[in-house]
Amino acid sequence: MKKYYFLFIIGLLFTSCEFLIGKDDELSINRENYNGIELKMNGYYYTGDSLISILFLYKNGVVLSAGSVQFEEWKKYEKLFNNNHFKKKLHNSRMGWGVFKINENEIMYERWYPSERPHHTAIRKGKILNDTTFIILKSISHKGKEKSRNEVYHFKKFKHKLDSVSKFIK
Repeated sequence: MKKYYFLFIIGLLFTSCEFLIGKDDELSINRENYNGIELKMNGYYYTGDSLISILFLYKNGVVLSAGSVQFEEWKKYEKLFNNNHFKKKLHNSRMGWGVFKINENEIMYERWYPSERPHHTAIRKGKILNDTTFIILKSISHKGKEKSRNEVYHFKKFKHKLDSVSKFIK
């Protein structure tokens, strides 16, 4: 009887935590395979000057923001993509993962952003300039608040692309 009481208390604690902190947002965009030619897929996209942000796009419609790094550390950071501990850390976190869609010359992606629990999503929308460059012009928060942006992403061919399988993407 004590065993069942203990399991009941543990279950109650887990459900209470979700009740207290809330449930993480779900993605509102469905994942679809990308078979287009509007953007290259054999590398990653980056934006920034002194602080570089890296974004992977995958043919299965998944997007991964692999974080940001100071420009001087960029080459060292690329080497982390081969590090099993780093890969495991990325794959065990919801942060940065999401999905993207391309419609003619428009790109849109939604992903989870770092925040205190619960984790929230936001959507970014922009224009594709050519197969190696796109610009994000707008972000929409999980609360529907819109903000103008001007983030130009450039392509960099990269052979050590991370695996796109994520337990958080359906």
